[in-house]
Amino acid sequence: MAARKSSRRPTGKRAAGKAPPRARAPKSSARKKEPRRPAGTTKLPAVSLGPSIIEPPAVDLDSGAAVSQALALSRSLETIESTYEAWDEVRAAHARNRLRFDQERRRLDEQGELLLGAVRSAAEIPPPPPSAPQPDALVAASDATAVDHFLTEARARLETARVRLAAEEQAAAEAYQRAAAQLRATARERIEARVRLAPPYVRLFPRTVVPDHRILHLERPGPDDALALFFTFTGRIPSRYGALFDDSTDDVFTGPTSLYPDEGVPSEELRPSPMRLRLLLDAQPEVWPLKGYLLLAISAAEGPRFVRWVSRGPVLEAELEEGYGFRNLLSREEAEQITGALLKLKLAGRLELELGRA
Repeated sequence: MAARKSSRRPTGKRAAGKAPPRARAPKSSARKKEPRRPAGTTKLPAVSLGPSIIEPPAVDLDSGAAVSQALALSRSLETIESTYEAWDEVRAAHARNRLRFDQERRRLDEQGELLLGAVRSAAEIPPPPPSAPQPDALVAASDATAVDHFLTEARARLETARVRLAAEEQAAAEAYQRAAAQLRATARERIEARVRLAPPYVRLFPRTVVPDHRILHLERPGPDDALALFFTFTGRIPSRYGALFDDSTDDVFTGPTSLYPDEGVPSEELRPSPMRLRLLLDAQPEVWPLKGYLLLAISAAEGPRFVRWVSRGPVLEAELEEGYGFRNLLSREEAEQITGALLKLKLAGRLELELGRA
């Protein structure tokens, strides 16, 4: 059967055989016109700090290697002297690092002041007249927005550098404290072992200089014996190995200092009075940074008093606390009190005492 043709007839444009019109793309948005700039100004490029404007902190720390070498030295030799040598090296490395951090902090301050001052000066440069073209630097400086952006970025980078420097300084200080605490504990352990194995031996020489007045001398001990005697007298350890024999001075007119600038003792407190010395030492539960003498506390009718045993060539000479200083000329009763304190240590088994001939 033949196919039946549709009776519907095409209508409209399609009936004429024409293709449907393409959809028209939407018109692009009209380009916004920039506002007209006032006369005498020019469009500026973006202003940004280059990487070399504010340099990051650059502190060449040597604490890591120094601490590792110092601890290795202390472990390898296992002597009191090697422990103090390691302690001295760690302390010296810490001092060098502190100096470098101070220098870097000053550099950042100086660099920041110079840069910020330069930016403020640039902000005050008036805009050039439109008829006279100027270099780009002057044109940029005349734009307040660009200068503000530059100043804000400079301050941010400077603050970032300071924060980073403070963090590095804190990390270095904590590393030093850990190493110093380890060496401090090792030194005390070895000195205590030395005292247990062989209590320090001393010979006391009383001398009569005028009727009823005495001068007391102890035979000068060796370095390890001096540390053992220091610990026996005070229950603390010194901060330096050769502290008893150190008579160095930073001022020939005032004589040697009586303390080292160790364990937090400030540099202005290195020649304290006896009263101030007691306060400083009370704040030091483990280490006493004494320099040039041993210290012994005795009981007297007027209260506890310090006796310094100062190195005088082949002997140590007793000096008794009095007022704002010490004196070596002792009354008979004072000489007996000092000798009694030594005898008490002997009876407790902590000291070997012998009376010698003057």
